Amino acid sequence: MLLRWLGPSTCSWCCSPPSVWSRCLRFLEYVAEAGHVEVGRALLAAGVDQNIQLQGTTALMRASSEGKVEIVRLLLDAGADKNLRDLSTGQTALSLASSKGHVETVRLLLDAGANKDWPDRSGQTALMHASSAGSVKIVRLLLDVGADRNVLDSCGETAATLAASEGHVEIARLLLDHSEDQIGCVLA
Repeated sequence: MLLRWLGPSTCSWCCSPPSVWSRCLRFLEYVAEAGHVEVGRALLAAGVDQNIQLQGTTALMRASSEGKVEIVRLLLDAGADKNLRDLSTGQTALSLASSKGHVETVRLLLDAGANKDWPDRSGQTALMHASSAGSVKIVRLLLDVGADRNVLDSCGETAATLAASEGHVEIARLLLDHSEDQIGCVLA
């Protein structure tokens, strides 16, 4: 319906000469964030590069951050790089989805082969983001696929200590119970 409203000239307007590519790419990011699958399909069919980063992010990062599963699936099927990092924060689509509690998006990205242990610029992995956010389901999912629970961020924190510092005792205990190296953290 939105594509009909925009009209067939939208893709040619925003995607034709290189001087206006940035408008089209920004449009793809907004389409991804809003979850408009049909418009996203049309933009990808018109040749928009789904991996271009404007202001640091990609369409996949935006869709993942908003939990737009169908757009994430569309972008992955079109060849979007699931491991690109935000140019300013270093976060990936997986860490963004993990920090926002989007379980199905996380599952889809993991099934597509997203790197579960890539740290962002502060050294935090998707597991650390999920632990800090208090998302038990995502923490379990990441542990089930072998995410490294012993990674230290740039401040020397682990996923367990981050969870405990945010008051997520259940997650901290889960991480410690499954830890190969008990770190001696006492939880009250």
